Amino acid sequence: MEIRDDRELMAIIAKEPEKGFRRLMAKYKEALYWHIRRLVVAHEDAQDATQETFVRIFRSLPDFKGECSFRSWIYRIATNEALRLLSQRRNDRVPLDDSPVELNSMMADEYVDYSDLETVRLPQAILTLPTMQQLAFN
Repeated sequence: MEIRDDRELMAIIAKEPEKGFRRLMAKYKEALYWHIRRLVVAHEDAQDATQETFVRIFRSLPDFKGECSFRSWIYRIATNEALRLLSQRRNDRVPLDDSPVELNSMMADEYVDYSDLETVRLPQAILTLPTMQQLAFN
């Protein structure tokens, strides 16, 4: 059964929470993943943040007041989760100037195409921006 809009989805969640939540995930999982992925860049971080987003949505459903659209409420939770992860990761970073010599000689993954310098430099440049500017840029 195809869900036409978010009101119908909310009704299903109210009647049958488990079934409704599965439908919510089916409808929004991919879109939220790519939204978060643009913010956090790394696939693993995006997967973690997407999973945590759905946990937070499930826990916060009773608090949804309908003051905004359900979709924008979900995206706000996803954005907040991505920002939380970014701030957590920012604290874990070690500047390359302070890193051991071994790190400077490590090879990157094979899938990086170093012949396309824009592809390599752009994500690096974005990551040097403050978190809110990264969010606006992405």
